[in-house]
Amino acid sequence: MAPKLEVLAVCDAMKAYISAPNLSVVSWDSDTGYNPLCHHFANAARHLRLLHLGSKCVSASLMRQFDEVDVLKLKLNLLNFKGTEAYTNLLNETAALPKCEELKLRVSLRAYRHNFASIMFHILRSCSNTRRISIKVDSGMVISILHASANVSFN
Repeated sequence: MAPKLEVLAVCDAMKAYISAPNLSVVSWDSDTGYNPLCHHFANAARHLRLLHLGSKCVSASLMRQFDEVDVLKLKLNLLNFKGTEAYTNLLNETAALPKCEELKLRVSLRAYRHNFASIMFHILRSCSNTRRISIKVDSGMVISILHASANVSFN
C-alpha cells in the first residue's frame, strides 16, 4: 500500500498490485501492455488528473479502472495495422473511454490510411462530453525541403 503515491509511471511491469488512494497521474507505456490478470488496481483513486497510455497500452480494461480523467492522452500506432481483427480490437478497446475534460490523441499511421477516418469518428463519438480535443498525426511521409545557401565573403 502506498497511501501518499500520487504519480505512477509503469514501463514493462510483468505484475503489479497498486493500492494508492491518492493516485492522480498514471502513465502506462509498455511493450507487454496492460493485462488485468497480472496488473491490479485496488483502493486506487477513481478520478485522475492525467491518464497517459502508450500505443500498446490502449486498453478498455485499464481505462475502466477510472471513472473520470481530466486529461486523457492516447497513442494509437497504426503503422503495422493489418486485417479486420486488429481493426475490431482497436474499436473494442476504445468503445468506452472514461469521462474526460480533454482528449489528446497522437496517431502514427505512415502509409496506412484505409480506416483512419472511421477510427477517428469512432473515438470522437465515444467522448461526447469532452470539452477539448487535440489530434496529432505522425504520417511518416518524407517531405523534401530545399535549402538555399549563399556564400558570403567579407573583405
